[in-house]
Amino acid sequence: MAEKQIKQHTKSKLISFYCVLKDSTGEVLSSSFNQNVLSNGEITAQRRAPTHAFELVAEDLANLKKGERRRILIPAERAFGPYRPQLVVQVPRKRFPAERMLQPGAQVITQDDTGSPRVFYVTAISDSTITLDGNHPLAGKDLDFDIEGTSARNATLEEVETERMRTKQRAFHFEYSPSQHYH
Repeated sequence: MAEKQIKQHTKSKLISFYCVLKDSTGEVLSSSFNQNVLSNGEITAQRRAPTHAFELVAEDLANLKKGERRRILIPAERAFGPYRPQLVVQVPRKRFPAERMLQPGAQVITQDDTGSPRVFYVTAISDSTITLDGNHPLAGKDLDFDIEGTSARNATLEEVETERMRTKQRAFHFEYSPSQHYH
């Protein structure tokens, strides 16, 4: 029986890494372990310019090696944009069903004038109003990613093709809970 030959894709790597995300004051916002992420120079070069923080980080992960550390700084304007106070609204509490247990950090999804979904976060609750913030929780924050590579290998052609089928925006797993920052 002939041994099946696995073809390697010379520009693509599968990398695993630790990521600690901090704001400009050094406060840790998130930490995660990301396993078998495709870092693909060919796909990155063919895509449009990156539009948000995670696409920028994904670009900077190209050729990350095991044991290598990288610090990636992304200013607020290129990450989630400036904080826009006009996206903060106070809504009468009576507009929410009594059984809906809202607390700071909870997501409220509404529709804008065109019927598109719009995500707001509860930032404050009083007896008569609920304050909703339509900004991304990281809007207005400069982001500091501390990355440490734990493994890296050439990706197979099959792995590259599989990644092409997936969402192009997916860079790596990232968890952020805004409830930890709304008091």
